[in-house]
Amino acid sequence: MDPEVEYRIVGVDAEAALSVPGSYSYHGGLEGTSPHFREEEKGMTKAELVEQAADALGGRVTKQDCALVVDAFLDAVTDGLACGDNIEIRGFGTFKVRHRKARKARNPSTGEAVEVPPRFAPVFKPSSHFVRSVVE
Repeated sequence: MDPEVEYRIVGVDAEAALSVPGSYSYHGGLEGTSPHFREEEKGMTKAELVEQAADALGGRVTKQDCALVVDAFLDAVTDGLACGDNIEIRGFGTFKVRHRKARKARNPSTGEAVEVPPRFAPVFKPSSHFVRSVVE
């Protein structure tokens, strides 16, 4: 098998999955659920997400139109968070902006104490339905 190809092995015997060449990690965990393996350091790009969404719609929407929808969604989430809004998508999760307090940290090179200023950080909290569907 080609080492450049991503292998997603779902619902198979763990020993058989590990016999496939490559560096794999186990992403699962609850007893009685299917094992999920994926090659390390491989993720999904926005282009792959657009392609998968367009394919799921069975050709009713072009990839270009699907890309516009994905871009519009990401822009809407970014703009909403920038305005301080929480964005809740039922069955998926909630995007929020959380305030991080000022704190003291240490420079690992010198050991010198450094003051880290307060800041706002975007966070995502997955819904319980989303978590269950990822784990199963």
